Amino acid sequence: MTKSNGTEIKELKVRVDYIEKGISKAEEDLNKRLEGMNEFRESLKDAQSTFLTKTEYESKHRLLEEKLDANQQIIQMKLDSLQKIVYITVGTLAVLELMLRFLIR
Repeated sequence: MTKSNGTEIKELKVRVDYIEKGISKAEEDLNKRLEGMNEFRESLKDAQSTFLTKTEYESKHRLLEEKLDANQQIIQMKLDSLQKIVYITVGTLAVLELMLRFLIR
């Protein structure tokens, strides 16, 4: 009976060794996985630090809208001035044509 008890103890020791090795391997794998997750999290933080905040975006966007509105007003004023010049030019040409018609007759 001592022999079978001794054999059983050896088998249990072998099983315990395998279990401990399995646990050790699982711990190593888990640590590697956690390190990878931490690296990924750190890279996300780095990337996020380069993003615009909502406040920054809104202030820059508002500034661009104001510049766009100002440019639209300037363009409209220039178009109005150009339209006036066209009307004056057409009127002047019409008067010149009438004068030339009367002079040529």
